[in-house]
Amino acid sequence: MRVDFLQRQWNRIPGSTPGSRWRRAFSYYAMFLILVMLADLIGAASGGFYLVGNIVSASVLAGLSVGYFLVVVVAVIFLTSQDFRPAPRRLAADTLVSIVFAVLAFSLVYRFSGITMEFPCNPPTRPQDFVYFSAVTFSTLGYGDFKPCESIRLAAAFQAIFGNLHLGLIVGSAFFFAQSVLPGSGNEHAAEHHDRPENKND
Repeated sequence: MRVDFLQRQWNRIPGSTPGSRWRRAFSYYAMFLILVMLADLIGAASGGFYLVGNIVSASVLAGLSVGYFLVVVVAVIFLTSQDFRPAPRRLAADTLVSIVFAVLAFSLVYRFSGITMEFPCNPPTRPQDFVYFSAVTFSTLGYGDFKPCESIRLAAAFQAIFGNLHLGLIVGSAFFFAQSVLPGSGNEHAAEHHDRPENKND
């Protein structure tokens, strides 16, 4: 009975292949974690409560954001060499989820590990400062008003590289979308939300 219930729930997840459904399920899970982190941010900013309470849970979330990027975004790009055409809108949406996931997750790492305006390390206390630092590090904008503490410099450098990869994928998503909707390309229907094998139509 329980197996049948789980099978019905699995069949409700949109996707043209089992791999596509797994990636979609991972996306739903990532969006749930994003909501949890947003609730944590709001609670912390209001001085009320924290849902993420230590560096271990923050590091796990950061690791999951990297895993999401590899499994859901990069894997789809790799599949293009295996006669598989990703849906441009879905690729763009998954990349956006990955960006928000990474920025929020790494902001939690910085909250517990520390950023500073000047050395020795005297970190700010407002949660929005950590999100801001995470966003400018991710985008490699780096205004320079905040600096990572020594213990977290490698994480900040990794996040900057991670952000550059995302920016490249945004360009790739735009390329796939433009290619799929060009008149006469024969792929006008490929701009839908479902991935498809190259030799099949949705």
